Amino acid sequence: MPTLLHGELFVYAVIGFAILSGVGTFLNRKREGQIKGGFVDFLTEVVLALVVGISVACVADSWDVERGVTCAAVLVLSNNGAESLVSIRKIVINQLRKLFQS
Repeated sequence: MPTLLHGELFVYAVIGFAILSGVGTFLNRKREGQIKGGFVDFLTEVVLALVVGISVACVADSWDVERGVTCAAVLVLSNNGAESLVSIRKIVINQLRKLFQS
């Protein structure tokens, strides 16, 4: 069996943590009655969590953040992915405005 490289293991961890957060968000929202709990709702939560998790990992990697901290950030920020995406979007828009105004 081939040995996983350290980088591959990190990618698998990020994806796993993001999926775990998406499933957790789905189950929590289902329990609270915020969603019906169908397959599309499940898929939506998992995909949003993956988008946020991978985005956070890419940004953290470019900032040379320690991988343990990155994994913790992926777990926290990919939970309720829709809310995190709105916040990330606002930050990116503000930074782009500053960049183009200078």
